Amino acid sequence: MKSDIKQLPKNWVLITLNDIRIGKNPSILPNKQPDKFFELYSVPSFDNHKPEIVQGKQIGSNKQIVYTDDVLLCKINPRINRVWIVGEFSEHQKIASTEWIPFNKLEGIYPKFLAYYMLQTDFSSYLSLTASGVGGSLMRTNTSKVGKYPFILAPYNEQVRIVSKIEELLSRLDSGVQALQKTQQQLEWYKQSTLKQAFTGKLTEKWRKEHNIHIDYQINDNNLLIIPSTWTWKKVKEIGQVITGTTPNKSVLKYYGNDYPFYKPTDLNNGYYVKDSFDGLSELGLEKAKYLPEKSILVTCIGATIGKTGFIRKPGASNQQINSIVPNYDMYPEFIYFICTSSPLQNMIKKNASATTLPILNKSKFMELDFPIPPYNEQIEIVDNIEKHLSIIENNDLKLNQIITNCAVLKKALLKKAFEGRLVPQGPNDEPATILLERIKIEREKLKPIQKKDRRKAHAIRKKGDRKFVFRLKPVNKTRPKERLKGFG
Repeated sequence: MKSDIKQLPKNWVLITLNDIRIGKNPSILPNKQPDKFFELYSVPSFDNHKPEIVQGKQIGSNKQIVYTDDVLLCKINPRINRVWIVGEFSEHQKIASTEWIPFNKLEGIYPKFLAYYMLQTDFSSYLSLTASGVGGSLMRTNTSKVGKYPFILAPYNEQVRIVSKIEELLSRLDSGVQALQKTQQQLEWYKQSTLKQAFTGKLTEKWRKEHNIHIDYQINDNNLLIIPSTWTWKKVKEIGQVITGTTPNKSVLKYYGNDYPFYKPTDLNNGYYVKDSFDGLSELGLEKAKYLPEKSILVTCIGATIGKTGFIRKPGASNQQINSIVPNYDMYPEFIYFICTSSPLQNMIKKNASATTLPILNKSKFMELDFPIPPYNEQIEIVDNIEKHLSIIENNDLKLNQIITNCAVLKKALLKKAFEGRLVPQGPNDEPATILLERIKIEREKLKPIQKKDRRKAHAIRKKGDRKFVFRLKPVNKTRPKERLKGFG
């Protein structure tokens, strides 16, 4: 691979990641040291995490030994390009999943400089393009392909300055993003507040006065919501037909096509404007399913997304994870949708779900839920008011999302600028990277794995069950200042 940089900064040198990688780390076999504890860096999760302390007998597969300040690169989807720096979290020996590619600490390579380099967009794209496998989460790249990627070696002091500037600017960006996200949370709170006012009659107080509708307020003992006296409490089964979806036989290909949407919980993400689905049904498939007309209200009634609600704009059918309401003629469908998305009704759905690992609200329980129902004309007025409020909220939310997206673009641009040598000035007294590279080569030679001529000796050592000396690795420097675990990506 060639670098995209047209001209390297003064005193920098272009190499590859292979030039700064020692080689394969020694391994620990599972259950071979049952009484020993390890600091385990498992396959990276979606959230930053500290390593897990495990006992030898809990190790279920081969692990590789890693050391403080090693840079770990994830090689498997969906977290390919995730980077982690090993910290001195504990005094236990450190081991890592084989889904990490380790880059051992070398004098002359600042670990954070290498870690940020690996977070660049171009590098992430390269890893994804070189990944292979059966698809999805099993796609992975390999060490030989990663090693071919160019690495731009800067003078060590400049590496430190670059990292310092990156972290200063990223800190500002992150603070700004956190403030934006807090504003988004306030918008969501305002949305739920609007919905609650709508379904307690507060949102249409002015409308009722204009229409000379005089009311008292009443309370429902089941959910303690106070509503106007002109409203009534009705169960779901009284406001419309409740339909639990079903899935036509998947082995019959003629049941599936593009004639009608086949809605699943993941298709309800658009909420008020559900128009499409990932899967579809043919005319024949729809006959084997349960038909849902447009403006039906679909409510997920199982799993982690229980309560997720969609308002469909195209007729179709749903799978069995969804209970749908087809409103009666005297019910305004849009009103039923909004009431299902309000926090009081969402809480009611979760409260009535079975208390198991996989929460389920079956059809019979769903049909018994109480809804506060105003007269039809007031239902329309409530929906008009909600739509006006939500339009303002959604427009502001879109603007905030755009700014957050721009911040992500700025992060990418910041890293690109950093590794083109345009983020901090070059130091006239910095040791050139060419000299630094010579020292790195000498250190790598000392630390590299045993060569072919030493395999007989290595085999004899392995037979004794002691893998400790199979690789001539530099001992951990106990004089290094202890640092907390550092996470990237």
